[in-house]
Amino acid sequence: MRIGNLLKIGAFLCCLLPVCAWAQDGQAQAGGPEHARLAAPPDDMFVDLRVPAHQIYLGETIRVAYDVYVASSRGQVFYNVEEPDFAHWYVVEGRTAPAGHASFDGKTYTHEPYAVFFVTAMTAGKISLPPLKAEVPYLPSKPWVMNTPRVVEVLPLPEPRPAGMAIGNVGNFEISGSLSEREIRVGDVVNLKVKVWSDSPAAGIGLAPYVIGEDPEAFRVYPTINDLTEEKVIGDRLMSKREFRIRLMALKTGSFTLPPVEIVTFEPQHHQYKRLATEPFEIRVGDGYLPETSVRAQTHRLDSVSIRDIRLSHRNASCVIPLGWLALAPVLFLVWLIGMIFYRRVRRMRQDSERVKAAEQCLESLETADTAQAQLDIIGKIMDVRFGLGLDDGRDAFYAELEKLLTAEELSVLKSSIAALKENVYSTKKPLSEKALSEVVSALRRAVRRGGRV
Repeated sequence: MRIGNLLKIGAFLCCLLPVCAWAQDGQAQAGGPEHARLAAPPDDMFVDLRVPAHQIYLGETIRVAYDVYVASSRGQVFYNVEEPDFAHWYVVEGRTAPAGHASFDGKTYTHEPYAVFFVTAMTAGKISLPPLKAEVPYLPSKPWVMNTPRVVEVLPLPEPRPAGMAIGNVGNFEISGSLSEREIRVGDVVNLKVKVWSDSPAAGIGLAPYVIGEDPEAFRVYPTINDLTEEKVIGDRLMSKREFRIRLMALKTGSFTLPPVEIVTFEPQHHQYKRLATEPFEIRVGDGYLPETSVRAQTHRLDSVSIRDIRLSHRNASCVIPLGWLALAPVLFLVWLIGMIFYRRVRRMRQDSERVKAAEQCLESLETADTAQAQLDIIGKIMDVRFGLGLDDGRDAFYAELEKLLTAEELSVLKSSIAALKENVYSTKKPLSEKALSEVVSALRRAVRRGGRV
């Protein structure tokens, strides 16, 4: 009797064992993407993440690929996925290759390249690449699987960092430049056009400050303008193109050699900084009219040091100016002087009114801008139109000038907002929050209407 009972219990346990195993497997794998488990061969379905390097530099771009493998015995499988969430990376999506087949330990799989991303590190440190999670549709519990985690160590750029190095200038670069005209007159504005190609994100690319070295009084250099920002994926590479325009106003006559435009970059494969430059530009400036608003202080130099004879001549007494006209001369001069002062003041007020009107129109556009890049461009335009400042003038010089124009509260709001927008342009592309945007608009509106120095 005892032996019979034992046989019955053993038979019952044998029947129950597969059921328990199935239940345990279903319980472990059941749930949504948050309960996804790691999977690898010989599992019938798994996700793989291919990473070319596990140690890169800040600002360097690498290509990562997510692949889904399904056992060929399962046939064609349609599955749901949860896309990777790149929180600390700037991302451009690329094109995937056609599906194929692969074998692991004698087991055949259908290989589907699911997604390709070109990712750029935004912060230094050890950063995990986000997983791709896929649902297993052919199991009753519909569990989720994901790839093995991958951690990339992001190294800061070597110190000391050269002057003019922009954080986005990491990778391989080419630069070229052209001059819109070779012969101009004093008062004319010539455009120096620069094109930069790279395998890094276009938004972070920046030129070194452009300075007229040999004769700085010959031209006035305006803030650099960004005319084009373009990103394309060509084959297995991210290719970016950015076009800049530097405006120069001629202030004096002569033949000049304009210095080349430079860009300072860092090449990760060689672990070193590199300075690239265009060719210098030859230009000839003839006589012309210089607008009064463009005249600035210049160093006067003697054109000649040769001694010249001074000849004195006697005026005929009959040509003496009548005393009556001499008495009226001071009065006439005073009237002329007052008229000129009034005319210039009226013209200055009219110009100031036009700048305020243009800046307030930009503020209206800023309130409706819905991307970080649009908001940053409009703020830069307001700075240029109202105060003659450019966001590309150099961070320290830009904020040093703003300290003279804004209150401490306005400057604090603007600095934090510009910093946030630059980071968002390079990463999430999200605009400022409604509250932050309202604070920026209010601060700028007060500064625009006040003008001048605080």
